[in-house]
Amino acid sequence: MITNEILQEKYRVQKCLSEQAKDMHEYFVQIDRDVEELAKKYGFKIKTAASIAASKKMG
Repeated sequence: MITNEILQEKYRVQKCLSEQAKDMHEYFVQIDRDVEELAKKYGFKIKTAASIAASKKMG
């Protein structure tokens, strides 16, 4: 398998998140939360599954 520093970091983070989550749902909720925080920090506008679901409940 071809690997580099970026992929190694990706796999390390995925393993860490997997160990923290109790199940797949919690895993994806945590990822959505992390992505939203990063987007806010760097000024990106991004739609995650959680943000789409929340906007449908409001509308």
